[in-house]
Amino acid sequence: MKSKIILLGLISILAFACISIPASSVPTQDVNSLSTIIAGTAVAAFVQTQDAQVSSRKLQNSAILPTVAIPTFDSAPTVAPANQPTAAPCPPCTVVVDTWRFDIQEIHSDLGMDPSRQMVVLIGVVTNEGMKQDLFMATDTMVLKDSGGREYQQDMNGTFTAGDKYGTGPGGELNPGASEKEAWAYDVPATEKTFTIAAGDLAGSWGGDFIFTAP
Repeated sequence: MKSKIILLGLISILAFACISIPASSVPTQDVNSLSTIIAGTAVAAFVQTQDAQVSSRKLQNSAILPTVAIPTFDSAPTVAPANQPTAAPCPPCTVVVDTWRFDIQEIHSDLGMDPSRQMVVLIGVVTNEGMKQDLFMATDTMVLKDSGGREYQQDMNGTFTAGDKYGTGPGGELNPGASEKEAWAYDVPATEKTFTIAAGDLAGSWGGDFIFTAP
């Protein structure tokens, strides 16, 4: 609205100037030049006014725009890994598997079938904690694992030989609550020294692993 009033005022001044100046006193060329200057000034003023109004509207619009907060998200909490169960040292140690308890008292390393092998012998007291007469077999129930995770099963020939050598029981069936000193032998590489007593595939329940170093 203000720009229109300014433009009309400038045009009025131009018209008044043209009327007030006698045609005979001013050359026609000068009158035309004056008219051009006044008209140019009016247009420039109008454009400048328009630009100012546009800038003002932009400032007003930016002032009323709501400030949008950019949400921030906390990084996912670092979850500490759960404590992994570790093997306890042995001997002495008590292996609990299913309804049996094996209190290991001694561990021996005997010669194997050849120099590259050794026979690791576990000696202890076996107790039947079940409700019926039963026979404990270590095969697929109680295994040895070496430092590389390889598994070794009870060696039956080595077990019979160890029974004769160390004077342990024959390993027959035991009544509920009965105990007997027995031996189990495992045929393993002679280069391996650290072993873990672990559950085999047939173990229904397992009380925990134990680690030992062969003599």
